[in-house]
Amino acid sequence: MIEYQPVTEVGTLPDVRALAPYKCVVIIESSVSVARQVEISRWLVDSGCLYMMAWGPGCSSWDDSVDLANLEQFDFRDVPEDNFVMTTWHESESLSEVFGFSKFAAMHPSTEMQRLSYFMSMATGRKKNSSGCSKMPNKAIESAPVGRPTRKSDALLLAAHR
Repeated sequence: MIEYQPVTEVGTLPDVRALAPYKCVVIIESSVSVARQVEISRWLVDSGCLYMMAWGPGCSSWDDSVDLANLEQFDFRDVPEDNFVMTTWHESESLSEVFGFSKFAAMHPSTEMQRLSYFMSMATGRKKNSSGCSKMPNKAIESAPVGRPTRKSDALLLAAHR
């Protein structure tokens, strides 16, 4: 199952704790304030994200921000292995490569995340397609190295599943 959640500079973040544990591709289409980045990073960690992959301009700062939120969650003491959030940033890779990575390589050392991959974007007002995703992520998902799906919905599921 795949979820797409547009996230912007303002607005309430949805309650997605029921989806835990999950992995997330953060697609950065535009920058957000430092305060909002900290808020989103804490939200990811608190809601059960155990593997965050960041892509787009300034994506390395998201890697650091989520790492810090994870440490903060345990008062900067040792993080239990089953709560440790893996983070990667993919500045020089195509988005389709990141979706391929999310399918084949993004694995947690102690927790299986097969139920859900959760994708979000710092939305910039891109035109949404019929499935609610901006055109850039859908195109990248379709071209991800996960086989040739026959329908767009299959492409979303193939890119996200395990």
